[in-house]
Amino acid sequence: SATDKLFSSDQDLVSIEHNILKYVPDGRSSFKYIHREAQKQMLEWLYINGYRKYDGTRITVDEVLEVENIKYWSIYLALRLIFQDLSNQPGDVFEVKSKLYQNDEHKWRENIALKFDLDGDGVQGMTEGFNMTTRALVRE
Repeated sequence: SATDKLFSSDQDLVSIEHNILKYVPDGRSSFKYIHREAQKQMLEWLYINGYRKYDGTRITVDEVLEVENIKYWSIYLALRLIFQDLSNQPGDVFEVKSKLYQNDEHKWRENIALKFDLDGDGVQGMTEGFNMTTRALVRE
């Protein structure tokens, strides 16, 4: 677990949702499993949406250079997952919070500049980043 290189932590969650740790499931001591799932979903989202290494393969956690730029996306995704899991009835307070955090998740995802090391040299080159606010215009 020391090599996880997670994008967010329980302390990040507490800074936004002060009582979140009271929802840690029995048998667990943290939400580390949620942070891992958030990271997995984020990397999958990048791949599905065309963000890839030069050889067309998936970007991994090892290629992410500045976690600070991606942290809030991870925090709000983790909070959404936690409250989504806690919800057991349509419209309950947990579902409402889950949807609020989903909005924040999308806001952070759509407005960040991601920095990667796509060629494995340990530094970000001129073409090794993505500005998520930039969109391509395609005319037919």
